Amino acid sequence: MSHEVTFSINKLPEANVNQPYLQKIEIYNAGAMPDEDQIQWEVTPENTGLTIKRTISETSRNGFFGGIEISGIPKFQGEITINIHGYGYSSYSGRKFNKTFHIKVNP
Repeated sequence: MSHEVTFSINKLPEANVNQPYLQKIEIYNAGAMPDEDQIQWEVTPENTGLTIKRTISETSRNGFFGGIEISGIPKFQGEITINIHGYGYSSYSGRKFNKTFHIKVNP
């Protein structure tokens, strides 16, 4: 049985300027993440028109966090970089994760 932290997707779909965008990413095998600060992110560049929020795990019986949701309307063409990092509590040990995603925004 693998205990490596994985994500529900490996690549984010492309977006279009001034068109709604919505994508969820689930984080698997990280362990329990009951606190908001256990999932963090940075978005580059700033003010892209997209927002990120933590989501409750689809498999959590305790209402723990388990991923993120990216939504909004991209303001400009180019590439948006999103780095997701954090940790969970596990019976094996704390599971840290760090993954960078890119969104290509088309005109």
